[in-house]
Amino acid sequence: MTMNPERYATPDPVLDALVAGRFHDPFSVLGPHREGGRRVVRVFEPGAESVELLDRAGQHLETLRRAHPGGVFEGGLPPR
Repeated sequence: MTMNPERYATPDPVLDALVAGRFHDPFSVLGPHREGGRRVVRVFEPGAESVELLDRAGQHLETLRRAHPGGVFEGGLPPR
């Protein structure tokens, strides 16, 4: 199992299966989560060049990183 050091805690094989439609529990990976004491969000947007994270007022919070070439993006959420 390999992991990209610039990413959060999701192993590459999980993202491979998610993109291929073979992962049994996609919402355990997608959406907001706590990983390593941090809040992170992950989205699946095939075909997207980039994904921007906005708050409810439409203010830019972060540009999500591409975690998988098949369209998975991820980034940190501000603390609550």
